[in-house]
Amino acid sequence: MNQHLMGEDRPEHSLEKPTQETLPKRIIRSTFSRIGLGLFAMLAVQQVISLLLIFLIRAVAPHLENTGWFLWAVSYIPLYGISYPILLSIWRRVPNRMTLPYPTKKLPAYAYLLLIAGCFAITYALNLVSILVAQGISLLTGSEIVNPLETILGAGNLWLNLVVVAVVAPVMEELIFRLFLYKKLACFGGRVYVFFSALLFAAFHINIYQMLYAFVLGVVMAVVTYQTGSIRHSILLHICINFLGGGGTPLILHYAGEAGSFVMSLLIVLILVAGIFAIVWWLRKGCPWMDFGDRRYNISPTHMILLNPGVLLYLLLVLVLTILQIVM
Repeated sequence: MNQHLMGEDRPEHSLEKPTQETLPKRIIRSTFSRIGLGLFAMLAVQQVISLLLIFLIRAVAPHLENTGWFLWAVSYIPLYGISYPILLSIWRRVPNRMTLPYPTKKLPAYAYLLLIAGCFAITYALNLVSILVAQGISLLTGSEIVNPLETILGAGNLWLNLVVVAVVAPVMEELIFRLFLYKKLACFGGRVYVFFSALLFAAFHINIYQMLYAFVLGVVMAVVTYQTGSIRHSILLHICINFLGGGGTPLILHYAGEAGSFVMSLLIVLILVAGIFAIVWWLRKGCPWMDFGDRRYNISPTHMILLNPGVLLYLLLVLVLTILQIVM
């Protein structure tokens, strides 16, 4: 793993501004296309194998469909057991062109706590917006849009939900969308890495209930990774948000009793208030963490980031799967 991704400081700027280098357009287009192609292959293979597993289990052992681990197993075993290695095999062909050296910013404890609160507040608010959007689409189409995450959480075992939602998913998603994409894209500058990786991350959820807040959270976690030079912060942040948002809260409420439920509800309200404060405070500061320094390579024209075969295939597959969730 690269040194500054382990948390070590990047060297200081030299007195002279580093010279920006040039890459041929075909190499830039190939870089983004292979990244999109890897995600397309990962998602497509996972969907096919998951469907085959569902049909097989229904035909051979239909009683297993009612177990608490069924939906997690048919989704995550194909995803990380089979599709993930396919993604890595495609992404290995994309060179790790690191960014220009500049000092990392340290993340103080109070800032980390404010980040957790702010991200939770963002998730809560944008989830309400997504619910309204889903209800609007339901009225237009005449069919109810089910939240797949709620379906899986409702059918699963509480302890298994905790492990998958608050441990497995955060770690694996941070490796894919923050660490690996950092190595491939940071050379094109912070804005390209942050917003492009957030877009891919949001699309990966294939769920209109999650895409909106997943994009914003993806931006925040990519900014933290880029500015600190470490993914440990984004992993811990992701774990905390998923724990509060669905992995751990239902488990606590189930075992805590009335008094414990009251305390947990009060805690969530306090976190939301702190989150609103954190967002206002950050905006008043002028968003200093959005200053990304110099980039090694310039992208011109910028439409090469999205208008390439790999990314278009990935986004088209996500669109098709999202529409299928709505109409089926």
